[in-house]
Amino acid sequence: MKLLTRIPVVLGSVGAALALGGASFAPVVAKAPAATLRTECRERDPNLRAALRHLQAAVAALQRADRDSAGHRAKALDHARAAVTECRLAIQNDH
Repeated sequence: MKLLTRIPVVLGSVGAALALGGASFAPVVAKAPAATLRTECRERDPNLRAALRHLQAAVAALQRADRDSAGHRAKALDHARAAVTECRLAIQNDH
């Protein structure tokens, strides 16, 4: 009889261990998305880098231009350089 009275206690202990063991897997599952978030935090918006490349190409093209067109090329060059600076700041703050 003693053996039969112990079986529910043992099974209850195994059930509790399984329940606790299952809970121990929860943090492991929760850590996987956090690693993904860290990757996203490195560069949240990849379009910023693409925009920076385009702006740098625009600056180079404006510098190669032959005519100034009444000062508009020089003004566009100043604006493009300012946009490059702002884009770099945006990338730094995007991390």
